[in-house]
Amino acid sequence: MAHNHDHHDHDPHEHPQPKSSVQLGEAADAANKSLADALHLSFKLLSILMIVLLAGLMLSGIREVKTGSRGVKLLFGQIQGGGAARVLPEGLNWTAPRPVGELVTVPTDRRELKVDQFWFKDTNATELRRLQEMGMMQNEGLRPGFDGALLTGDRCLVHMRFTVYYRIATGESGLDPQEVLEYLSNVSSADDVVRSAVSAAAIRVAARRTADYLITTGREDFAREVARLAQERLSDPAHPTGIRIQSPVLIPEYTVPLAAKADFDAVTMAQSDVVSELKKATAEARSTLSRTVGEVNWKLLVGDPDNPAQVGLINQYSMLREQGKPQEAQKVLEQINDLLLHSEGDVAKTVGEALAYKAFVNNQIRSRLNEFLQLVGDFHKSPQLMLERLWCDAKDQVFGSNQVERFLVTPCQGKTVVTIGSDPEVQRRMQADLLKEEKDAKAGKTPGP
Repeated sequence: MAHNHDHHDHDPHEHPQPKSSVQLGEAADAANKSLADALHLSFKLLSILMIVLLAGLMLSGIREVKTGSRGVKLLFGQIQGGGAARVLPEGLNWTAPRPVGELVTVPTDRRELKVDQFWFKDTNATELRRLQEMGMMQNEGLRPGFDGALLTGDRCLVHMRFTVYYRIATGESGLDPQEVLEYLSNVSSADDVVRSAVSAAAIRVAARRTADYLITTGREDFAREVARLAQERLSDPAHPTGIRIQSPVLIPEYTVPLAAKADFDAVTMAQSDVVSELKKATAEARSTLSRTVGEVNWKLLVGDPDNPAQVGLINQYSMLREQGKPQEAQKVLEQINDLLLHSEGDVAKTVGEALAYKAFVNNQIRSRLNEFLQLVGDFHKSPQLMLERLWCDAKDQVFGSNQVERFLVTPCQGKTVVTIGSDPEVQRRMQADLLKEEKDAKAGKTPGP
């Protein structure tokens, strides 16, 4: 009996029936649409990614010029901009990203550099002092190629350390953009360039100086000369560096070779003693001259040691005599005498006393001459009377002295006895009279008869 079935059973090994062209077209359209959507989405994603990469690339061109520095933009290795605008200030700046562009910075703050080319290798200040105290020389001598030293003009060696302060692109009136460009064009390492310039200058200057000068009195002058010559080299128009040394160069440590240190110190000590004694003698001479003729007048007489151009009157007088100019020399001599007589020192006092004594002697001689002339006149009138009067005056002077003891001998019959010897009471009175006379003389009184 036959049954009608809505669905037929199919054999699993039975081949499917081919689709119609309409069905195939619809499937192709769906696939194309899916592919287009995928491509569109991929394009959007790629566009976003390109924008992000481009933004990142542009942002990578932002560079910071730090405080104490200046910057310069490079594009394919060439400096960009014109004039002062070629140098960028501190802060954020943009330049083309690498490798197309680059921002190069130049430090313009004050920089410090230690120059040790002329010092002992690996020897600090503490170690050096220990070696000096022990009187030892490191390694029994200098090691060529390791220990450095300066050769001086008197063929001695000197060890020195230098401290150099310098700035880049800092002109006399402030930041100089031109010097920034000079530095970038000619310098790869500022420390190496400054070290080379200072070392060359030190060698050159030391060759014209003595070791004693460099170590003692001329060290500051030596440092200034080194700074000057080093700056000339750094500012050479053929190869300008844009670097300026902050003068003067400092010399924190210096010494002669340790093997010669003891002898050098002995010489230095002797020279110090000479200077000390010379200063002492000079001060004593100034004091003596000032006391003799006054503070101002002595410089007019012998010259001013602090002003060699001022020639004293005494030297002028000597030179005029040597040149055979007696009249001019006499005028200078009169000036000297006038200066001495009217000075406030001991010379004027001594000259015044001498003149007073001269007047006193002249008065005495004149008085004795007048007395003698009067006696001569009296003698011619009556010689016998004159002799008797003189004899009486002589006896008065003799017997009137307090140092003469007088004896009164009365006429008597028989023998006259004269006692030889002084009466103690008379001696006491004579001594009292002498003391009184000395006291009155000191007080300016005239002794009585």
